[in-house]
Amino acid sequence: MCDNHFSDLYKTTVRNSLCLSVTNDSDTTMKFSAEQRQRILQQCSLHDRFNGLCAVSRRWGLSPDGKTLQRWFRQWDGTVESLKERSRSGRPRLLTAAQVHNRILQPVVAANRAHRCINYASVHPALQQNENVRVSLRTVRRYGRVATGIKNRRTQRKTAHERKHTRIA
Repeated sequence: MCDNHFSDLYKTTVRNSLCLSVTNDSDTTMKFSAEQRQRILQQCSLHDRFNGLCAVSRRWGLSPDGKTLQRWFRQWDGTVESLKERSRSGRPRLLTAAQVHNRILQPVVAANRAHRCINYASVHPALQQNENVRVSLRTVRRYGRVATGIKNRRTQRKTAHERKHTRIA
């Protein structure tokens, strides 16, 4: 859900403590509007090797086996309305993508860049106070792991010499 992509792994510097770090394997799924889906489906020809479901799917960066286009094709009746997103069952999210980005991801990235250890227990109170929403620590952990790609890492403390002479690129 987060649009930010990180090119490298940010490291923290505290020995034998579980710290959070951000990796570059965050969710990169693309969202297409109903109009875009219709234009993509109109490019498909079921009997043409170069414009088949798999070829068009690869061209647009969708699943290479064409499963996504097959699903769209099944629900498509030739109109844009048939391809619009429908409401889904289940409980709605407690935090929006912007809230997750601003209140969970940004503090972790800032601490990583400053080579400080940070954990969810320190992010959780600020989140509840600033966003006026009651959310459990477990939910904050899930949002951090699933939505932003944050992972727990064991780190090692830098020596005084390393801290003094390490240049941050």
